[in-house]
Amino acid sequence: MTFLQTLVEQGVTLSRFTSVLLLLASTLWIVPAGVYTFGLFHALDADDPVAVLVLWSLNVGFHGIVGLLTAVDAFFVQGLFWPLQAVIIGLALFNTISLSTLSSHYIATNDTIGVGLSLGALGHVCLANGTMVAIVFELFHRRQLHRAQHSARRGPHERVPQTRSSVVVKALEAKRSGTRHVRQPAPP
Repeated sequence: MTFLQTLVEQGVTLSRFTSVLLLLASTLWIVPAGVYTFGLFHALDADDPVAVLVLWSLNVGFHGIVGLLTAVDAFFVQGLFWPLQAVIIGLALFNTISLSTLSSHYIATNDTIGVGLSLGALGHVCLANGTMVAIVFELFHRRQLHRAQHSARRGPHERVPQTRSSVVVKALEAKRSGTRHVRQPAPP
């Protein structure tokens, strides 16, 4: 099962519209790739210091690697191999943090185009990172909800230990449905 199939199975928002999710993912990857490339060309044209050229070059290269590894993760590993996740997140985090450095350089040198490129890339990357984290959070919460609903279907003779998160999920669902949730004491 691919990550997209998992999202559909769990009912994550917009997951049934896989073409929309693929378009969103492509946009969240293509736009920074383009801005990083423009930033690199701008640094070459502006005769920026070598460190700035290196940072833009690393952003372009790491972004390509992250895109490939993310595709491998989504279609083959489904997030079940933490070393791959660590490489993806680490490289993406490096890119995000280096954009602050580039922005600072361009602000200090009063380079309006450089400021626009670096801050534009930073804003878009923060939106992309936030989108990915939000999807994973929704998937996590939907799985918790599914477990809570599944355990509620068990017979009265089967005692299911309640975790703090299952109590919270039940309270949230009760709030959504308009009923009042009575807090049960924690299991011994």
